[in-house]
Amino acid sequence: MQGEACFLMLPRTLSPTSSPHSSYLLSITPGGWFCHSRESCEIRRARQPHLTGSTTWRWKRPGRGILSSRPEENPHWWNANTVIIPYCSSDVWSGNAARHDKEPLSFLGARIVREVVAELVQDGMSNARTVLLAGSSAGGTGVLLNLDRVATQLQELRNPAHVRGLADSGWFVRPGTHDAGKELQTALRLWNSSVPERCHLRLGADQAWRCLYGYEMFPTLTTPVFVSQWLFDEAQLEADQVYLLGATSERGRRLAYLRELGGELRASLQQLPAVFAPACVAHTLITSSTWAEVKVKEVSLPEALQCWELSLEKAEGKNTKPWAVVESKQSKTGEPVPRVKIPRNRHIKKSAPIYSKESEGCTFRVVDSCPWPTL
Repeated sequence: MQGEACFLMLPRTLSPTSSPHSSYLLSITPGGWFCHSRESCEIRRARQPHLTGSTTWRWKRPGRGILSSRPEENPHWWNANTVIIPYCSSDVWSGNAARHDKEPLSFLGARIVREVVAELVQDGMSNARTVLLAGSSAGGTGVLLNLDRVATQLQELRNPAHVRGLADSGWFVRPGTHDAGKELQTALRLWNSSVPERCHLRLGADQAWRCLYGYEMFPTLTTPVFVSQWLFDEAQLEADQVYLLGATSERGRRLAYLRELGGELRASLQQLPAVFAPACVAHTLITSSTWAEVKVKEVSLPEALQCWELSLEKAEGKNTKPWAVVESKQSKTGEPVPRVKIPRNRHIKKSAPIYSKESEGCTFRVVDSCPWPTL
């Protein structure tokens, strides 16, 4: 909440210009939920100082999962220029409220992302071919909120990079408590949140808080995004105050809840062209050292991401018309490939993200069909 615009480079990349690799991974991980009122934010600052400022941060952090420099753990992004932007703003990366005489707290999540991107362009990212904005938990929601803004910012800075997003475990489908909507409205005012304009216009000022939900935000995005989401996310269970190890007498209610939650989540993901959704009780995946071991229909998340990246490169490099249409058909997994438009040039004002057909022998849309958690 102190809002310092800080970022860390992983040890393999001491400066943004030190790696010849033309891809940049901007990671707004790990998450850390948020605070929604002055009272809850003061409690958060006292109990979790690492989430409200940088004074307690460790300046050396191990890179795991997609942040790893080991090819055997991270086969496709191991040598990217990787930047970690730690979470200290407590505002789901949406705030734009500076500290002043009458307000001792600051919430500058959106501004931090913007300033880091601007600094990286000055320091060498101007030659990047691909920029992936990735985040987990609150960072996953932050990816959805900031992705189009990062793409627009790079265009305005005349940066030629293709921008993508990877949102991990930040896709929620229900408010949690009955007062969640009111709490989020209060939070957006406290943070002076920069809710993306397209979503704000779609939902209206009174309902702008719903832009924090992926299924509401996604239809307004114009930049490609891949969503990784557990169908039985632990953070969703906690928000709904459901505890799997509770009283035996509540077992029937918990099972009914899990079946309903899995169905809701699976239905909300139908709009996504690129998604990886295992039927497990867990939270976050992309920064786990075992992220490649989790498979759905024999496909791992790194494999699905690589297939998606190849499809984007093919769409961006070979499309010869201003707009082309991908016909709906059944993929090899038996799930439909959505009918979407493909813009030929990213400088054209877009009304849909760039997506292509799934490549031969691979898939980037993998949703577990199991109605119960897999243990």
